[in-house]
Amino acid sequence: MRPTRLLIATLTLSVLILGLPSTQVSPSHGTVRADTQFYVHLPSASRAWTGVFPPMGISWYDWTPDDVAVVPEQARLAGARWILAKPVLWSVVQPSEPAPGMPPSYNWGPYDAALAAPAASGLTPIGLVSVNPEWARDPSFADRASGPIAAEHVDDFVAFVKAAIAHYSASPYNVKHWIIYGEPDCSNPALCNYYGHWGDVPERYAALLAQLYPAVKADYPGVTIIMGNLAMDWFSDRTENPGPFERHFLENVLVAGGGQYVDAFAFNYFPEHASEWAPYGPDILGKVNYIRSIIAAKYPNGANKKLLCTEIAALGSDSLLDEQARYITKLYARTHAGGLDAVLYLGTKEWYLDTEKREGPRGLLNEFGQPKPAYIAYQYYASTMASTTYLGPVSDADLGLAPGTGAVEGYRFRRMVDGNETWVLWANQSRSDAVVHASSVTLTSKVGQSLPTVDLGGGAFRIAFGSDYGQVPVGDPVYLELSR
Repeated sequence: MRPTRLLIATLTLSVLILGLPSTQVSPSHGTVRADTQFYVHLPSASRAWTGVFPPMGISWYDWTPDDVAVVPEQARLAGARWILAKPVLWSVVQPSEPAPGMPPSYNWGPYDAALAAPAASGLTPIGLVSVNPEWARDPSFADRASGPIAAEHVDDFVAFVKAAIAHYSASPYNVKHWIIYGEPDCSNPALCNYYGHWGDVPERYAALLAQLYPAVKADYPGVTIIMGNLAMDWFSDRTENPGPFERHFLENVLVAGGGQYVDAFAFNYFPEHASEWAPYGPDILGKVNYIRSIIAAKYPNGANKKLLCTEIAALGSDSLLDEQARYITKLYARTHAGGLDAVLYLGTKEWYLDTEKREGPRGLLNEFGQPKPAYIAYQYYASTMASTTYLGPVSDADLGLAPGTGAVEGYRFRRMVDGNETWVLWANQSRSDAVVHASSVTLTSKVGQSLPTVDLGGGAFRIAFGSDYGQVPVGDPVYLELSR
């Protein structure tokens, strides 16, 4: 759910530091051109879900003809492997009820170009089906475009999904992962647009999955069925400013048996809601830990199923450009360490919540198609952390700090190419002197700028966090490469 509530000089410096050519901007679209060369190692999309590469992807919904032409290439150049494809609306594909005794008729034309574009750019697309035609809706929920289906038309929905898979799983589309309704935990269609409207009838959603999953798997065993990506915030039970989303939807679907009829779970997240999940962990990891605890309690067999975040974005207005770039690095370090299988940032292009642009911009590129620092940070994480495996958190002892200090948050990864380690870390307190031991170290900023360390001799190196030293500002993530 999208939440309801100096640049050029700095960017040029970042590009020069990275050794990247200046971004070329198309006058017609104001976007990063497809022939712009970024020196980034881009892992093959066919190696998705190996646990070797960062879980980096891009989410997008509008998919205008201009978007189809440029968004997948923007995502590829950034280093993404995943992309959320244009949602396929049942109401568009099959607006008329089949005549008795006649086979169904589907019109895929409005979606073919958009769903072919991701694979053409080497990305792994994730499909999404939503919005029921009026003739298929349960009359008791007639105002819910993406809610319960009339019992006599559930078979029509199953047939539609299977037809979509048959059409789009093959080349040139290669869409083999499918979300069944976006944000199905909504129960108030007035506030959820065309997203899922199953929030107060979780047993109906579970029953739909129970009918759909075996039918799909019988003919397409290699296709991934993903439970609708949960908003799971702005809850309806809030005393102030109650929202449309049901807090217990996930657990109620699991209690109703729905968990056995999906291959993966998915959710959306916005940092504005971090306080909701703070008791369970830092930022997005709090929500991840909470979701996993619900799955463990209500459906223990689901512990090994994949978990995706399909929508996340941070504010990136002019005054928050550096903070947005910081957030990108922290986001992917946390979710890479946390074992998420895909984390899709919304989006490459600039976007606002409202047409009046009162809500701050969140894209990785500005409105002229030029990279923000966040785009460079995204790209640098994708390049630096390719072919790494998570080892564990950076401890106080690793940094020569007193136990329990908690001054620095960080995550350790092993580089498969040489067996050495890369740590991604940042200070949470105003001043900390960290000492690490290695034969050599290399320290770089979130956008790849080389930073100094102090060689203390004997294989010890000091990193000074805090404005008093001016070496690493508090909250600024850095990459520490160690050779043992």
